[in-house]
Amino acid sequence: MLKHATKIRILSIVLIFILCIPQSFPNMKLYANADTTTTPTEEVVEPSNAPATSSPDLVTPDVTSSAAATSVPESNATADLRMIFTTDVHGNLTTTDYETGTSNATGTLARCSTLIKQARAEKPSGNTFLFDVGDQLYDYSTDYIYEHNSASVQPIYLAMKAMGYDAITLGNHEFDYNLAYIQNQISNSGLQDICVVSNVTYNTTKKNVWKKNMMLTRTVTLSDGSTTDIRIGIIGETQPGLSRRRTNYKNTLLTESIVKNTKKEAQELKEQGADIIVVLSHSGVGTSENPTSEATNVSYALTKIPEVDVVLCGHAHKYFPSDRPESSIYYKLSGIDKETGLTNGKNLIMVANKGASIGIADLTIKKDENNTVQIVDRQSIIRDATADVAVDEDINNNYMGTWKKSFVATYSNILGEISDSSSYNNYFATLEDNSIMQLLNDAKMSRALQITQTTETEYAKLPIIAASSYIKCGSDDDKDFVSFSDYFLESYLSNIQIYKTGIYLYKITGKQLREWMEWCASAYATTVTNSAPEMKLSDIASCSQTLLQKDWNADTSNFYVFDGVEYTIDTSVSPRYNYDGDKISDSQRISSITRNGVEITDTDTFVIATNKLSESSSLFEDIIKQKIYGAPNIRWRTILKNYLEAISQNTTLGYVADNNWQVKTAPESTQIVKSSSDSEKLASQKEWITDMIGQDSDFAYYNIDMNKKDTTDTTGPNIIATPLSEKLSNSSVKVAVRVNDRSGIASIKYAKGKYTTKADVWNTASTVKDTFTCKENGIYSIYATDTLGNSRVVYVRITNINGDTISTPIVDTFTNRKTAVTGTASAKSTVYVKISGKKTYTTTAKASGKFSCTVPPQKSGTTIYVYAIDSSGRTSPRTTITVSRTGPNKPTLNTIVSNSKKITGNINDTFTYPIIYVEEKGVVYVPETDGVDLYKSSTVYDKNCSIQKIPCHIAANGTFTITLPRYFPGGTTVTLYTLDSSSRKSISTSKKIVQKIPPKPALTTDFVSNGTTSMKILCGERCSLYAKIDAKTYRHTSVTYDFKKHVYLYVINIPKTNTGSKIYFYALNSAGKSTVVSAPRKETVPNTPAITSVSYKKHILKGSVHFINTSYAKSSLTTSKTKVYVKIGQKTYKAKLFTNGRFYVKSKKIKKGTTIRIWATNVNGCSPAKSKKI
Repeated sequence: MLKHATKIRILSIVLIFILCIPQSFPNMKLYANADTTTTPTEEVVEPSNAPATSSPDLVTPDVTSSAAATSVPESNATADLRMIFTTDVHGNLTTTDYETGTSNATGTLARCSTLIKQARAEKPSGNTFLFDVGDQLYDYSTDYIYEHNSASVQPIYLAMKAMGYDAITLGNHEFDYNLAYIQNQISNSGLQDICVVSNVTYNTTKKNVWKKNMMLTRTVTLSDGSTTDIRIGIIGETQPGLSRRRTNYKNTLLTESIVKNTKKEAQELKEQGADIIVVLSHSGVGTSENPTSEATNVSYALTKIPEVDVVLCGHAHKYFPSDRPESSIYYKLSGIDKETGLTNGKNLIMVANKGASIGIADLTIKKDENNTVQIVDRQSIIRDATADVAVDEDINNNYMGTWKKSFVATYSNILGEISDSSSYNNYFATLEDNSIMQLLNDAKMSRALQITQTTETEYAKLPIIAASSYIKCGSDDDKDFVSFSDYFLESYLSNIQIYKTGIYLYKITGKQLREWMEWCASAYATTVTNSAPEMKLSDIASCSQTLLQKDWNADTSNFYVFDGVEYTIDTSVSPRYNYDGDKISDSQRISSITRNGVEITDTDTFVIATNKLSESSSLFEDIIKQKIYGAPNIRWRTILKNYLEAISQNTTLGYVADNNWQVKTAPESTQIVKSSSDSEKLASQKEWITDMIGQDSDFAYYNIDMNKKDTTDTTGPNIIATPLSEKLSNSSVKVAVRVNDRSGIASIKYAKGKYTTKADVWNTASTVKDTFTCKENGIYSIYATDTLGNSRVVYVRITNINGDTISTPIVDTFTNRKTAVTGTASAKSTVYVKISGKKTYTTTAKASGKFSCTVPPQKSGTTIYVYAIDSSGRTSPRTTITVSRTGPNKPTLNTIVSNSKKITGNINDTFTYPIIYVEEKGVVYVPETDGVDLYKSSTVYDKNCSIQKIPCHIAANGTFTITLPRYFPGGTTVTLYTLDSSSRKSISTSKKIVQKIPPKPALTTDFVSNGTTSMKILCGERCSLYAKIDAKTYRHTSVTYDFKKHVYLYVINIPKTNTGSKIYFYALNSAGKSTVVSAPRKETVPNTPAITSVSYKKHILKGSVHFINTSYAKSSLTTSKTKVYVKIGQKTYKAKLFTNGRFYVKSKKIKKGTTIRIWATNVNGCSPAKSKKI
């Protein structure tokens, strides 16, 4: 009773306080929740075993008041805040350049870390903040790690975690990698909670992929030694165009313009109480005061947003504020104070890339009489990571791990020596053919020739062409070009061909080829006669006036160079397509396409060797349907590496481009082009480059006149010659040859031995049509001349002929979604297929040599060895294949039992999502995160199935636990498969649920009242539920499915029983009996009144009853409204009841041996009724 009274008093005080608030605290908002209760109506009826109407719970409203009081500083004390940031580090963690093995004399995060520690030490602890503005990735080292172990966390992120960043955003180059990869990198490095990317959402849910904004609450130290709390709102903005380097996000992610999104987020943060708002903007300062929504460099415009206080930016790889010459362009904008470095009165700071510098925004703040933060002083600082800055040895030495050894191996591995007269670069790669792209396309055509002559033989007679695009071609800075000489190192391959690009061959028509070329030709601005723009360097740095259009200057990944044909691009004609590949006109810039000087028609057919074409472009829709061959796990880069090594066995690399394409401009016109700041020497050798306009730290800009370019054909034919088998042969090896030249082919010959173009042997050498046969090991020379007399010779080396053995089996591509290893071996030999570390399987090759061996599904990356033994015991060399990935690995499903909701197993993979299908119910269960979208995007999506989201936990070792919302009976079939981030499906695995005893049943209530006449129990399907009370057992009378709780609801009718009676319940099924559960009892109505004495003489019956009202801490006669009834004979008497629970009934019919019936009622209902003799 005391507790109850105390609650009343507290509630009264709170209510009085609330009534006073509007006068005392007019700005305080109050929120109240009211619960209503009902009082049961008294109903005097003779009790029965029929179910009683239960009364609702009585809830006392919980009124809570809380207020946070912050004292307003009485002095003029101020706080110095320091915001430090890095940007565009691009994987430059340590002082070692892992591409070349040289040392980074300046920059790197290891030096920035020292500067950061010094900057932090200059301010009170707690007054500094550390941010990063994006592009943490994208260099040789980060690409290498991504390509070779996508599950490994990038060292740059591990180091950043250790340095204690307060918030980061992402740059466009993080999106070079796929979404699942960068999500896992951020999560697994421990940076998930501080990653803010405000303007990127999922296309389907419209929810942010990472934090949409962030509020940092910090206790800072004031100048007088006291402290105060401030709230810093963080906005993170990335480039809306993201990246197309490896992934097209068109249907996956949505982006919003930086300015528009910042306005929205800043307003929201202010409404949430932010004192200061900082924007981490992966966008350069820009040169426009009112940039368009498509503009990439817009950070200046952010300073005009009233709620924004500080803008920290990057992306442009330049400095601001700065007196560097390349920064002068920004000072044309209004509102910039050259003395203070402030822009529109705010801090706008930009630093360059690769850890060259850190930026610092210093703010002096104070709180006014209204406790509002005021910025009373500002300063913008840039500190350079020069060679004099000490290296943080922890950052420099402790995060690269075992990757150091891998990098040493690649930059130490020489693939070939480059002749003294040659060098490789792509400084003017969009204006003329170059040796780098020629080499890559030749490697592709060589591999395509092998495939069409051995496995895809129906295309053996079709001409072969190749198409490749640039990885690095000046999009970012001077290092974003390819240039090397002396030696071709393995590490250089990463700048030429993306690693995770598999081999794809398509059939393509002349018409389809022309349209593809037209899209690439749209990269150029339309040239006009007498166009000679006179502009300052600062005006052209934005690339708005260069021959290559702005979007293509920023991203050349869709600019393909074609070999195997000859073509001309006429830029005086308007473009046919826009940057996105949408047709915008009927004009044609491709003025001619020929093969060996003969015009190509729309119906001519070719095989094109290239990367996997994207379905996002309508240009490729029909070509994709004409795929001939696809091997995503046989990399073009590996093919290029092998091709280089094969050439280098025979000669130095003095490669010359075949100049099979050219760019025409309008007559008497001059254009501007951008190239590397290191290109001046090469430019001086080009007659069509008229002069240099100027250069900055990254780029040089030139005036060109393509009409001055000499287009005379002085180059010998391009020769592709490749052995059709590298396997050991016991007879001979064929070499396939294809030759191209824009002037036409005069002759093709071969000779055993190594000869130059001037050798006399060519007078009597054998002529080649398509192939020739080598019966001996050694070097073979292939010679070709064009109709103008230009000639060329290439070499192949044969080393795989051995008459004492049987031929090496040729094995078809085997993937993690296949169950048979197929190929060809010696006729009727026994073929052995050994799974690494596991069982060996055998089969017999047919007379044709073809074989097929059934094996269980294998994980991608598994090594399989295949060899053959013939009837005489001769053994072939073994062929080693690696299981390639065409989707997720087959998952493992553990035993499933009927009395558990958990399903366990192993996905046997990384970055895949388990999907459960329950056949009997037609339900698909998907993980809560991303599961629905992935399933609907997959080929197995069935609109007739019900989709339910469920919790799913996947451990680092691939084991998973899925909790289904309900139990399923034994015999139900459960099918498991996984989907990867591209919605590709694994092989399925199924199990039937094993029938076990029922799960432990559960009451739907916390207790069984002594006034209830039914029990509601939750349990699994196909069970019988029983309740045992004293010596009697009661079975369920009805069962229904509860869709909200995903469980079956059983109802057992029982008699009312006093709380002294024990109630047990359990379930039975075909497998046995469940756990027996004891039901908690509670008195809500009176237990049956007790008879304490009977006076036969006075005809008085006395007894006692318990008062109970669960709504009160202590019950009484008044609050419980208890009444006692006694039926004697046919008459019912209402007893006289006292406040102590005693009662009596007076009746002349009270005689010894008389049977009476007694019960009681209260506000909650009627007690169990009992009959007894007196």
